[in-house]
Amino acid sequence: MTKETKFCPNCGSEIIEGSVFCPECGFALHLTNNSGKKRRIKPSVIAIVSLTAFLFIIGSFLLGYSSSTSNIEQSKSKITAKNTDKTKSTGNSKVTSSSTKKSAVAVSKFTEKQAVVQLKKAGTDPDAQGLKPRHDSDGSWEFLDDNGMSWIAYPDGLNNFPGDPHYY
Repeated sequence: MTKETKFCPNCGSEIIEGSVFCPECGFALHLTNNSGKKRRIKPSVIAIVSLTAFLFIIGSFLLGYSSSTSNIEQSKSKITAKNTDKTKSTGNSKVTSSSTKKSAVAVSKFTEKQAVVQLKKAGTDPDAQGLKPRHDSDGSWEFLDDNGMSWIAYPDGLNNFPGDPHYY
């Protein structure tokens, strides 16, 4: 087993292993310092780290988006299933789900007469103007004139703003 022979960088004499100073010139062997050189990070390392961080951020965003979308879809399917069960239990196929806060009972009991009263409070008399009533599936009543203008009355108030007519 031969070990490499080391030489003093100052005078060139052979150095005994483990020596701290050169035995000939006294040069400090362990004090060779590379601090004068600045350590430089390679551009490829910076690019790889940046790309990894970017992909991590995009992946996190997409994962969060897809999970929230799936939660919304699950909620929609649960609501649809519950409303289907309610429709079956009441035996009334006209009673359906609505995304508004109106209950199915309030929608089915909202009559044309109540809708006319709402429109009169808003300043429109459907009977005097010859408006034709039409009952919509969401429980509202739409009153049409001959020019295609319509007024809509909802069970919870005229277009959710009692007293204000809604024009198309």
